[in-house]
Amino acid sequence: MHSANSRTPLKAVGTLGGLALAGALLLTACGGGSGTASSVAASSAPSAASSQAFEPPRPTGISDDDWAMILGSFDPDAYREKLLSKTPEELAASCERPAMTDEDAQASAESGVAQYPDSTVDEWLALYAYVLPSMQAVKDEVCASAPAVESAPDAGAVTTIPFDPPRPTGVPDSDWAAYLATWDPNDWQAQVNDWDKDMMVDFCAMDEASVRDDVIGGLPEQGAQQYPESTIEEWTAFYDYAFVPYEAVRQDACAKL
Repeated sequence: MHSANSRTPLKAVGTLGGLALAGALLLTACGGGSGTASSVAASSAPSAASSQAFEPPRPTGISDDDWAMILGSFDPDAYREKLLSKTPEELAASCERPAMTDEDAQASAESGVAQYPDSTVDEWLALYAYVLPSMQAVKDEVCASAPAVESAPDAGAVTTIPFDPPRPTGVPDSDWAAYLATWDPNDWQAQVNDWDKDMMVDFCAMDEASVRDDVIGGLPEQGAQQYPESTIEEWTAFYDYAFVPYEAVRQDACAKL
């Protein structure tokens, strides 16, 4: 995963009560993931069947109210209910993906730091390492008993949203591939069934300018700092391009609420 602060898009759909955090953090773990299963999980984390108290490590600088919302979104029992509330078709689509990938975790951790500057990437990764094993175990359990659906969406279906953003100077191929994967609107669109509808209500109430500020913020400046050969103008062009389909996916999801 690249080290620039690119935020995981709508797979982290939206925000918790207006927080860009929910988009970038919570829903990623609630069924996102565009690649292989994550290895971020720590072996010492509690499993779904464990009676151990659910007490994830808390990153620095999170208010009590925000932390309560985060805990509610990561709670294994709440996650199970969300999965079980899906239609058979929605559940089949969700079961095609892991709870979170390493790239998702890194991008979401960087978004967490952007939202809470007193926190660190390591603190967010420690949070994911704690919660992901139990959430993946819940997902595996639910998916194992899910009824077969003949018309389940094909996870390998050809994407339909063109995505060819301008590439800032000096970004190596490996990092560029990670940026493309992180911002690919086809991935966000494919994961719409995993978005938490209660969280989406607040996210959908936001105007486009506020969403862009929350999602993009100071990322052009950070990109130019990370890659000295590039310019803020190049990164602004990249994020201007990426935000258009991002907002289109958000608007489409909001229209279906």
